[in-house]
Amino acid sequence: MARTSMQTEIANHVRRVFRAQYPLPATEVPVNLMAWVDRLDAHLVRARLDGPGFHGAVAEQPASGVVMLVNGIDDFRVQRFTIAHELGHILLHHHRKAQTYWWFETEANTVASEILLPWSYLEHVVRPTIPLDPEGQVRWWAQMGSALARHAAVTESVVAYHLQDLGWLSLPVDEEPVAASALTVTLPAWPAFVPQSDETRGPRLR
Repeated sequence: MARTSMQTEIANHVRRVFRAQYPLPATEVPVNLMAWVDRLDAHLVRARLDGPGFHGAVAEQPASGVVMLVNGIDDFRVQRFTIAHELGHILLHHHRKAQTYWWFETEANTVASEILLPWSYLEHVVRPTIPLDPEGQVRWWAQMGSALARHAAVTESVVAYHLQDLGWLSLPVDEEPVAASALTVTLPAWPAFVPQSDETRGPRLR
């Protein structure tokens, strides 16, 4: 499903603001998402979520602060997109707003793509290799799409949709990758909240 003109306008605005506030180096691929989690003082919890199409959520707990809940049975790359998506909600302060709006998901998806596929990396490393003609782009994608997705530790659909959203690639993509998350949920009151250890945890960025 292609974005409407309003969704595109929202995405472009969020993209400009995010790049200005969070310039990311081209070498930071695959992106260390746990460094982002630490930077925002959030806690990541992986759990089995059996609801249809439910991949994650973000909530603010009085005792433990901002908690990101991610479906631990999803593919690793899907989990990475969900984490980046929930980070987008946090960066945009969606979890602190009394109401939720349809455009929140477009905004969070845009931030997720910008985090996982930093602009500097795409502009300096990827874009020069993409042909200008549509047929050449199809051949380029057949040769490079999977490798690029593996390098960034994301799904091919995330890469394809983002490159098309930037206007660099012409491919048939059925729908936008989404985390299908609830913006705010009531999480159970854990007896003692202990942040999940993660071997990918990086240094704090403050």
